[in-house]
Amino acid sequence: MAAANWHLALFSIFIAIGVATGGDGIKVVEITDSNWGQVLSGKWLIIFTSLSPTCEICTDLQPIWERYSKWSGSLGIQVGQVDVPHNPTISGKFMVKRLLQSYYLENGTFRHFQLPLTKPDLFLYLENQSFEKVEPIPNWRSPGSPLISLIFHLLQLSEYLQASSNHIKQKFGVSSTSAYLIFGLETFVFGFLLGFTMVLLFKLLSPRKLLKVN
Repeated sequence: MAAANWHLALFSIFIAIGVATGGDGIKVVEITDSNWGQVLSGKWLIIFTSLSPTCEICTDLQPIWERYSKWSGSLGIQVGQVDVPHNPTISGKFMVKRLLQSYYLENGTFRHFQLPLTKPDLFLYLENQSFEKVEPIPNWRSPGSPLISLIFHLLQLSEYLQASSNHIKQKFGVSSTSAYLIFGLETFVFGFLLGFTMVLLFKLLSPRKLLKVN
């Protein structure tokens, strides 16, 4: 533990000197639903955190990856963070179930891992680039796969339906029960239309249908 604290002290001094002399000065990029596509190219370290002061451990550890981002640019690695409470859809797309999980992305390859939860351990983890040794996740589970993209769009639709129900509730003064009934009706109608469309496409594109046409 003493050695880890000594490493952390040296790291802090190094970063302070780097910032004072100019350094790369690369800031942590805020990743949201609108700009997440940029992480699919190049090398990215994405951290799923909470910017709320109520998450004390997130607030305590954030300076570590902020300092890391100031010199990781020389390694070709950009650092991004997702504010999970304000970006539930993007968190769902990456299948993140708890705070301080992270992804290391390298040209479309995804490595998923839990960050160490103490400053010395987190510093050593980043300094040694231990995330590069994590086994990549299967392609079908990656956020860029067709399956996860479909789930992502369904989550976006769910948020839209929920927002529209809240809008109706506020604008027309309907009760919470009525708002939930409207939300349920919207979900039912959409599910029916989606199911009908999938059955229709299956009928049109089935091998038997194509055989008859040929």
